[in-house]
Amino acid sequence: MKPSHDSPPDSDADRHVTVREFLRLFIAIMLPMVMASLDQGLLATATPVVAAELGELHDSSWIITAYMLMNALTVQIYGRLGDRHGRREMLFVAMGFYVAGAVVSGTAQSMTHLIIGRAIQGIGGGGLMSLSQALIGELIPPRQRARFQVYFATLFTVSSMLGPVLGGVVVAHASWRWLYFMVLPLAALAVVLLMRLPRGERHPDSPGVDDRVGLVLFSMAMLSMLYGVSSGGHRFAWLSWQMALLAGVSLVSWIALLGYERRHRAPFFPIELLRIKTLRLSMITVIVTTFCFLSLVFYLPVYLQIGLHVDAGQSGLLLMPALIGQIAGGTLAGRIVARTGHPKMLPVWGLAMASAAFAGLAVAPADILWVEVLVVIATLGMGPSLPMAQLVAQVVAGRKHLGATMATVSQSRTLGGAIGTAVVGAIVYGLLPDIDLPHLMRGGAVQPGLDEQIVGAFHAAFAVMSVAAAFGSWNASRVPAVRF
Repeated sequence: MKPSHDSPPDSDADRHVTVREFLRLFIAIMLPMVMASLDQGLLATATPVVAAELGELHDSSWIITAYMLMNALTVQIYGRLGDRHGRREMLFVAMGFYVAGAVVSGTAQSMTHLIIGRAIQGIGGGGLMSLSQALIGELIPPRQRARFQVYFATLFTVSSMLGPVLGGVVVAHASWRWLYFMVLPLAALAVVLLMRLPRGERHPDSPGVDDRVGLVLFSMAMLSMLYGVSSGGHRFAWLSWQMALLAGVSLVSWIALLGYERRHRAPFFPIELLRIKTLRLSMITVIVTTFCFLSLVFYLPVYLQIGLHVDAGQSGLLLMPALIGQIAGGTLAGRIVARTGHPKMLPVWGLAMASAAFAGLAVAPADILWVEVLVVIATLGMGPSLPMAQLVAQVVAGRKHLGATMATVSQSRTLGGAIGTAVVGAIVYGLLPDIDLPHLMRGGAVQPGLDEQIVGAFHAAFAVMSVAAAFGSWNASRVPAVRF
């Protein structure tokens, strides 16, 4: 596969999907998509409670990072095998791993045990969203995807933001372990619904997964980078020999990976897709957006609980205004593109607005009203970026390579989320003072002066998100225009 242009290689203009046909597909794939998007925020409000029970608050960022790391390692495998053997069949495999990881996580007796379960879930999570999106691209033509994008933007946003809300409610009234056990009946229903869909397209001539060297190099590069970022400042010093070793391993692995993949017939790392300027810049936009969005979803409830002293249930409910902002941004973008066919400037304007809102959060007083208003503005701005980048990628790559392309989109999303949670976690936990977390979670007061230090740690994290969003806006402005 050597695409060499930035325009749609095949046309779906003659196809038309009725609302009834679309809803049949939507109902079938919405549960795997809900499971994938819920996951990223489900433990956000529960994290302080989990850390108080299992210990190791500073390692709690790996609850998300381990999941996303394995997600990033497997998403391309699912994409390649989905193109060759059928996306629906590979979706069943992904769900099997996801359920197994949920069982391991739900029975965890230590933070290490929980992180292992999350890694197993990540192996399955690598296929849930990307294969579902590939099925959408396989069955719905591009212009109608823009029309129906509101359904998927709403589904993804509601489930992503309801994750923290649901997590807070469950933790307030039951054990956090039910956050994993509840996956089991959802998965069973999803299998039944997916069985009703046709097998779909298969392309036996599509490249398979024979790039084991690329997989190993990518794993080494990501693991050493994320472990170093998340451990610096508390497990070992930033200027220590351990950090230098991890940085060196990551740098050498990335260089070796890019050099090796340029020569490989079917590379694990999608270098053949990233040669297309439109796709390359769109993937950077996805990485930056998820860096900011998932960091906000995961750490805002932690900020509310240990910085503003609200309980887990309240911190989840306080994310509801952000849900409205994200839905409004995605919905408005979908309607504009459905009418005009021009998606280019929406992420540019949106990420610039998000950057300004994050800058406001970095200096705002520790007041719930201020925080809520600025979070809504930030999520409203981020709303258009992911769906627009996804639509552009689908159109540019063409139907035959939808699996690999959507895998690349999902890989970019998980890379952004993994890097974001690791980096922001390193900043927050590196600057947080020593606190008695179990005492604090039981409503106890902190020592005088510590509140300011806690708030200051999160202010620094919001400042980093502001810089990232500003870079994302600039990058989005460089994406070549694509008309649907």
